Amino acid sequence: MYAELYYLIMIFLAIMFTWFMFVNYILTYPDRVGPKIDSTFDLSGFDVIGDFPQCMQKEQEQLYIFVSADCSQCKSILNEMQENYLKYQYYVTIVAVGDNADITEWKAKSGYNFPIICVSFETLKKEFNITIIPFAVKTSGLTIKGKSVFYEQYLVEKFGEID
Repeated sequence: MYAELYYLIMIFLAIMFTWFMFVNYILTYPDRVGPKIDSTFDLSGFDVIGDFPQCMQKEQEQLYIFVSADCSQCKSILNEMQENYLKYQYYVTIVAVGDNADITEWKAKSGYNFPIICVSFETLKKEFNITIIPFAVKTSGLTIKGKSVFYEQYLVEKFGEID
């Protein structure tokens, strides 16, 4: 009788431990993805399609939003950027995953008039540890101050409620 109770308690504890580890893994996923907070973040060596505004400086606060041409969530983000480009142009930079020729064609076909930085998915994973799209990285100068799988909180923080 005691041996059976002991085994049931051990099985229960093993299940609870496994569940705790799984929940902890899921809840800490955004912290494990992306570059580390307070690390250096520089995309200056990558291809750019379009021209960045002249007054953009590395010292100012920036929000980099990583998108993909195949992502349906990214399409709504890009439509928001297109509608409010003049509002966001000095703060938001779009980084598209893919090669330069494909992104250039996609940008022209979609009618986007904002500049886009091109980064391959392999580089994104290897250099920046970003494995989920869309993804946002907030910087001040070249230092990472925030990161998230969502981007809207950074726009709300900077501009107030989004239309």
